[in-house]
Amino acid sequence: MNTTILIFIYVAAALVVSRIPFLRVYLSLCYTLLYEVICVLCLKGGLGQKIKLHKDGSGR
Repeated sequence: MNTTILIFIYVAAALVVSRIPFLRVYLSLCYTLLYEVICVLCLKGGLGQKIKLHKDGSGR
C-alpha cells in the first residue's frame, strides 16, 4: 500500500476513535501517563518522583 493512503486511514481511524466516549477517556489517560513518565525520567532527573493521574486527565 502507498504510505499516503495509510496515513489517511490512520487519521480517519483516530477521528472515529476520538468520538467514542469510553475510548477517548482511556486514550487521554494513557497519553497523560506517558507524558508524565517521560517528564519524570528525562526532565526531572530520574526515579523517586511520584506520578498522580486524576480522573479529569491532569497529572502531577
